[in-house]
Amino acid sequence: MACLVIDLINRICGSLSRIPFSVYLLIFVPVVIAGGRAGQELLYFGMRPGFAPSSLPFLNYVVTYMLEQICVVAVFAIATGRNYREFVGVVSVGLLLAWLPPFLDGALLLVGIRQPHHMYVFFQEFSWHFFSDNQLIGESITLWISILAVAIYLAWRSRSVIRTLIGVSLYYALLQILGFLWPGCVIAISGNLSVESQMYMDLIGLALYGVVYFFLEFKTMFPSTLRLGHALPWGLLSAIGARLAGHDWWFVILYGIIFSVVVQMMVYANDYFDSAADSACGGKARPVTRDNLVFSLFFSGILALHVFWMDADRFYLVATFIALWHSYHLPSIRLKRVLGVSYLMEGASAALALLFGLGLEGLKGDPGLAFVCVCMAFSGFVIGSTMKDYKDIEQDRAAGVNTLYTRLTESTLTIGKIHAVISSLLTVALAIPAVYLFIVGESVGKLVLLGVLALLPQVCLLAIGSRRTAVQAAIWGVNAYLGVLVFILPNEFVRLF
Repeated sequence: MACLVIDLINRICGSLSRIPFSVYLLIFVPVVIAGGRAGQELLYFGMRPGFAPSSLPFLNYVVTYMLEQICVVAVFAIATGRNYREFVGVVSVGLLLAWLPPFLDGALLLVGIRQPHHMYVFFQEFSWHFFSDNQLIGESITLWISILAVAIYLAWRSRSVIRTLIGVSLYYALLQILGFLWPGCVIAISGNLSVESQMYMDLIGLALYGVVYFFLEFKTMFPSTLRLGHALPWGLLSAIGARLAGHDWWFVILYGIIFSVVVQMMVYANDYFDSAADSACGGKARPVTRDNLVFSLFFSGILALHVFWMDADRFYLVATFIALWHSYHLPSIRLKRVLGVSYLMEGASAALALLFGLGLEGLKGDPGLAFVCVCMAFSGFVIGSTMKDYKDIEQDRAAGVNTLYTRLTESTLTIGKIHAVISSLLTVALAIPAVYLFIVGESVGKLVLLGVLALLPQVCLLAIGSRRTAVQAAIWGVNAYLGVLVFILPNEFVRLF
């Protein structure tokens, strides 16, 4: 009998381990599991007398299983010391256990056993054994079945008692984190687990999901993550918009982070599409893979859907921004090859970012001011974005991308003269908000600070010899300028202290 059991385990575990890796398993499996589980719960709750099935926050299901899948994969990789890709298939199949609780509880209901609690909820109090008065028993039983399954698989795969114990311990801790600590933090802040608080819980979950994937793909993601400075200007513009609209600091930070993350996902995509051109011109292409590209698109889509959950009007802005950026660098479209269009797209992106922070609240509060600020953002980024092409003159020329640098260097003008003029344009662009603040009577100290920071990027561009380093330093100078602007904007409704 024991031999038959061992042979069965070998067959099942061996078959599951041979499932080839695909990044699409990280996308479609959580969505399918979430959809099936949501449908099961609606059917189960509909079976209960006196309960009316209602709409459930489906995105919360999706994020929950996304996070559970990738975290279990990470646990297996840590416990066995193997590449995480070996475990995506088996964990994807293991997620099917999420469909078991409604079957168990439905069977109990059919035989006349009606449990006093009627909802599947996150654990709102710590329970080391996973059984709770406010949790349906099917969920608790399934969690212990999953622990047993993890122990059997890790023992088969690692052939090590120590590694198996490490993996099971990590998995148990993961269940407590996702089942109790993750929602517990939200409950501690908001006081309950309402639909609105679940939305913020999802945003925390998405952040954790992105962090885990980043560390699993550290070698391919890290070089492009160092380009975070390219994403921050748009996030800071969103934060500025939220400040102008009179939001409290929580929303100022939230909107800024959301837009920065959306742009950073576009940075990964841009690095992937530019890798061939960078290599062809003797540069060092960033190692973003096609899988990373797929991940970034999926992550952007899920985040955009959460923006829709928060505010439909802001979703339209994010969706337009994503479409605009992909039109900018997709090989089949690649609008950045057209001289002038790329700069206009930068300005339009800046306007969208500022409008994202403003929202309808800002437009209703003072539409005249909103119009002026959006025009300043648009014109400032149209003018200031030209300096970024300084680092890629040879690559752009070889790839047929038309920029001011590639066009003007075909004339009698030297790169030095061209660069001096374009870097001065950046200073002019940064001076636009300072001029406006001077007109409205802002204090001299704030204007002096902005003036110094407005000059800093040009100093970096002219003083640093390496083109790439000079542009990177200038971008961080722009971020410093916008970051200070977030705090010194005149606003009668929002104060930091």
